[in-house]
Amino acid sequence: MDYSKVVPTLKKNERFTLDRQSRWDLCLEMKAYDSNVNFYSIRPLGNEFANWIDGKRSVEEIATAVSCEYSIKIKPEHVLKYLQHMKDKGLVHF
Repeated sequence: MDYSKVVPTLKKNERFTLDRQSRWDLCLEMKAYDSNVNFYSIRPLGNEFANWIDGKRSVEEIATAVSCEYSIKIKPEHVLKYLQHMKDKGLVHF
C-alpha cells in the first residue's frame, strides 16, 4: 500500500480511544519497531494521529510528524491501523 496516497479526513470531531485489547495489540506491534513505546503511550499517540488529520496530510506524513514530535519510530501502518478503528466508528474516512 502506498501510504503517501492515503489521506484521512475527519467526519466527526469527537473523543475516541481504542479499547484495551486493541491498544495492547497496537502497542506490541509498535514496540517491536521501537522499544520506547509502551501501553500508556498509545492513547496520547492516537490523539496526536487524530490532531494531524486535516484532509491534506497523508498517513505517511502523519506518521513522520508524530515520530518527530515524540522522538520514536512510527510506521505508517501503525497510524493506519489506529485510524481504521476510528473509521469503523464513523469518525474518519479515507
